Amino acid sequence: MVSPPPARPPQLPAWLGWVQLSLTTMLLVLFLVVLGRSHGQVQQLRRLQGRLANLEAQRSAERAANQDTQLLSQNRRLEQLESRLEQAEAGAQAEREALRQALARLQQRGPQPSDPGADTAVDDPPPPRRQAGGGGLPSQPLRPPPPQGDAGGER
Repeated sequence: MVSPPPARPPQLPAWLGWVQLSLTTMLLVLFLVVLGRSHGQVQQLRRLQGRLANLEAQRSAERAANQDTQLLSQNRRLEQLESRLEQAEAGAQAEREALRQALARLQQRGPQPSDPGADTAVDDPPPPRRQAGGGGLPSQPLRPPPPQGDAGGER
């Protein structure tokens, strides 16, 4: 048995090859356009990232400068306070020394017979005072005055 000769594929029209070539070319051009645009977007993203990094660095530098300014002003204030404290301490020390010297002079003199209050203790409180103008009550009750002379009860 003899087999029939192989069947030939049908011939495609010639214009179909041109269509295929033009579609392939169009896809290639479209691919290159998309590739170019993506490359442009990558470059734009890099520029934006650089600008963002610059802005962050600038903001960080401003913050650091502000903190430095604050620290310097606080340092100046602390130095002023320390200076005032040293002056106050020096004044207090001078006052203490003057009080020590006055106490030493008083102790060296001792009680003086002409001094009416020499026999009383130094820590006794002063007598209470009445308020000016007679307003208010005295701090101690009133006592009658002592008898005078030899009246002895006669009126």
